[in-house]
Amino acid sequence: MTATVSSPASRAVVAVLVWCDLYTRNLDSAIAEQRRDEIASDLYEHSVWAREQGHPASTISLAIVSRAMRGAGADLSWRRAQQRREALAYPAYARQRRANGAVSAALAAFAFLLLAWGTYVTGRISATVAQGTIEPWSQTSAVLLASTALAACGLVLVLRNKTRALGALWLMAPTALLIQAGLYQLYSISVTVGWFTLAMRNWTFAVNLLTAGSLIVLLAAAIWAWPTRTPPRTVHSTTTEPERTY
Repeated sequence: MTATVSSPASRAVVAVLVWCDLYTRNLDSAIAEQRRDEIASDLYEHSVWAREQGHPASTISLAIVSRAMRGAGADLSWRRAQQRREALAYPAYARQRRANGAVSAALAAFAFLLLAWGTYVTGRISATVAQGTIEPWSQTSAVLLASTALAACGLVLVLRNKTRALGALWLMAPTALLIQAGLYQLYSISVTVGWFTLAMRNWTFAVNLLTAGSLIVLLAAAIWAWPTRTPPRTVHSTTTEPERTY
């Protein structure tokens, strides 16, 4: 069933259906679709009834949002119940899903830290340029700025299931550039990095090892997250579900 976008409370309807998509994410597709149809049907009936009663669009929208917020706890309980039922019916799949979740979280954390590192380095460079210590728009500065932008795009990609593998591969280029060029640039403007460079006998080897290790981890994450055909699973709901009003 499609959303009633043409109803007086179309924005509230869309918001509730987006929430429905979020809490049914990664569940069995048939169950998720059934839940969405039920919510869409409730929204339609409520909108039609309220319109017939002469309620203004603002009142209908407020009522829909209010009922959705009151039912959020029941939605999450329903999702948890579906996950437990699925884990009992498909234990191997449940273990795989938990592993996928751990890999996804680690990859997202890596992308965030990479973006934070790129932002820090470019910020230090900007501050140094403002002081007149180094020339603006050097080749290394341009590379770091572009790599930080690529890291931001990579973070967006790894946050989505469908593009997570592509995001891991995407991050390989900015990872190599931000580690190598970032530490090289900080060598001349940071006392701490300069001290480590001079104090560590194998500094270059350590940087290369960090770069290579990060690239291997990203490649492994991309292989893990690569889309594959999974056997269909259908977990029919047979137990009583928490009462809710979308």
